[in-house]
Amino acid sequence: KNKKNCIFIYPASELIDFVDKARKFRLEPKRIQLVYNYPEGTNEARLALLQCQKNGKSGVKVERPFYVYEAKNGSFHKEMEKLYAPNLVNDQGEE
Repeated sequence: KNKKNCIFIYPASELIDFVDKARKFRLEPKRIQLVYNYPEGTNEARLALLQCQKNGKSGVKVERPFYVYEAKNGSFHKEMEKLYAPNLVNDQGEE
């Protein structure tokens, strides 16, 4: 349907190919967020989160990066913990 949104998770290294194919189906990227392992260093984005709109006008907002870990070999980043917090299981296997 026109102006409806859909969300995609795609390998960041193939982002341009995805956008090209999406536009062929009249899906216009509206928001993009790149996902990295951790903030420091020269690591590359692994995934791209995209919100597309059917028959949308051109124009995209690039969101701030999303980090999975605080540091290399470190604990989850606070934003990642927010995603898992409601689903954490204790030592006895109970939620």
